Amino acid sequence: MDKLDKYLDSFYLQEELNMLNEFDLTKLSSKIPTDEKANGILKKLNSSINMNKPKESLVKMKKVVSGLPSINTSSVESFATKKIKNYKAMKGMSQKIIENSLPGISNNMVNNAAIFLAISSNFSKKDEKVSQQDVLKRNIKTFVLKVRKFADDFDDSEEKKKTSVFQKEDIPDLAVAWVIVAMATAIAIGFGTGIYAILTSIAAFSLTGTLMAVILLIAVILSILSYVPSKIK
Repeated sequence: MDKLDKYLDSFYLQEELNMLNEFDLTKLSSKIPTDEKANGILKKLNSSINMNKPKESLVKMKKVVSGLPSINTSSVESFATKKIKNYKAMKGMSQKIIENSLPGISNNMVNNAAIFLAISSNFSKKDEKVSQQDVLKRNIKTFVLKVRKFADDFDDSEEKKKTSVFQKEDIPDLAVAWVIVAMATAIAIGFGTGIYAILTSIAAFSLTGTLMAVILLIAVILSILSYVPSKIK
């Protein structure tokens, strides 16, 4: 029965995604048809994360997802706009704070960060009585602090080297990419371990809510990994 239930969940998810022509999640969902498959990908991504070696970690993570279809940020945003209540307001607030708090980040990465923060505001720890706005504020604060710390630490370590593949202006974007991927991976893994839940601000996740949420987070990770600085190969 468990196998039949999982098959039906996968079928309904595919049918729902097929109706969303604006977002190419159908290819991604066909590669990640079950919770087991999604958790396997997430475990590999998580094991690739070494906080002391961000560049090498991003290279490893790109290899982990190399067999998955490419997802662009505009596709993720199109889906989020349809599915998430208050998405545009959440994104706008995130974008404004990032621009004011984290100078030196490219417009592209500011946009990517705002998309991630707006989406992540819909996931909270189970039994935690918080609103979408509360989670957003908390995640923005965490995000800004992590980006600043990463940029400062990485900048210091690069200055000690005789040669570096990075220009100074590369570091803010690298910091944003690293923090998005790390935070999105942690949230997605939280679903697999039963730590996180979906707030009611996400519509129509129905029976396959958990798997759909994980696929959305993996899509965010995929889109960000495709935008990491071109010098990371």
